[in-house]
Amino acid sequence: MEVSWSDSPLAPMATINGRLSSWARWLVAEGLVRLKGLAIIVLVATFAAWLISWLPYWLIAWMAIVDGDLVSREDYEGLWEPGAPSGGTGCRPSSPSPSWSRP
Repeated sequence: MEVSWSDSPLAPMATINGRLSSWARWLVAEGLVRLKGLAIIVLVATFAAWLISWLPYWLIAWMAIVDGDLVSREDYEGLWEPGAPSGGTGCRPSSPSPSWSRP
């Protein structure tokens, strides 16, 4: 791909006595491609590090869901049924209001 230096904003500072300097040639020919590749690698590595940092929490949550320890059936079975015992937890009212009872 041919680069037109007259359109480039680097044209005034990239030339020395009308000739393209070696660093400018390298930057255009390979540098920008390498920088783009490096930017992609940095983004992918950052995302991978973020995923790995959350892995223990995901494993704990998954084990709790699979084992059934997250919520047991006894915890929610009779929560808002009329006449359900309070159990001292504060979750089950001893006398539920009409809005809590089932129709």
